[in-house]
Amino acid sequence: MNIKAKLVISICTFILSASGYAANTVMADSTKQDVHSQAQDDNKDLKKKKKDDGKKLEKKNEYDELIKKGGTIKKGLFTVRHIEDKWYFEVPDSIIGRYLLAVTRLTAVPQGLGKFSGEEVNENTLYFEKRDDNTLLLRAYVLSQIAGDDTNISKTLKASTTDPIVASFKIIGKNKDKHMNLVEVTNLFLKDNDIVSIPKSNSRTYGVSGLQSDRTFIDTMKVFPINVEIASTRTYSAATSGGVDSSSDVASLRRVFPPASFTGSVTIGLNTSIVLLPSEPMRKRLWDERVGYFTTRITYFDDDQHKT
Repeated sequence: MNIKAKLVISICTFILSASGYAANTVMADSTKQDVHSQAQDDNKDLKKKKKDDGKKLEKKNEYDELIKKGGTIKKGLFTVRHIEDKWYFEVPDSIIGRYLLAVTRLTAVPQGLGKFSGEEVNENTLYFEKRDDNTLLLRAYVLSQIAGDDTNISKTLKASTTDPIVASFKIIGKNKDKHMNLVEVTNLFLKDNDIVSIPKSNSRTYGVSGLQSDRTFIDTMKVFPINVEIASTRTYSAATSGGVDSSSDVASLRRVFPPASFTGSVTIGLNTSIVLLPSEPMRKRLWDERVGYFTTRITYFDDDQHKT
């Protein structure tokens, strides 16, 4: 073999070797990038997992820390906890969606009011609804329109109507063993509302205006298997411009309702009974003045009404 042939073979061998080295280098760099990218993804997943675990731990700790504070515990329809100056319900999952009858009555009244202990102040049908893992809603069941279950119009009526949300509660924690949701209900019974208090529409009847929160208290909560009894003392500013007899004359108001004119305040005792209604509603019947049932005025819809 001559020198030129040997030289050509040597050059080809060198080129092939260089190409192989370059290919190996590219593959090595690509592998490094893949490993680096995978490491970054793993770090992100780890950080996310730690963050989620931290949130779960924080929520768990909030529930556990509250329970550790002790307080009084009463078990019945709800497990009622009184911790420091706050009140809590543990609402079982089995109660969510069930109808509850809330009836508020007078237990103590000022002289001259014209109302007496035992008289009904408010009445509503309520039910809990779980919006998500963090929120429990309280809705009022308002029935003013109805249609037969086997009619087409009933589907439209259900789809186009909704019950008002009267309260919203943060779910502090969940007792997983007993399937109960812990919520704070202090403000529901301390603040003024149209559900378990004197309705605004009746404020003039009782000669009251704004609620005085510093002189309003939850006295007791008694718990039974199908009901909870909440006793409260509520103080209002007196509606001195008119009062109970719609007269602006202060002398007239003083004769009729002395506490309002002398002190400018009206203190009233209330008791709210929350009673679990049967899971199967009682059969409806037409109103009869001889029968002492609760009555509700409703509008009845039927498919036959639209026939010509």
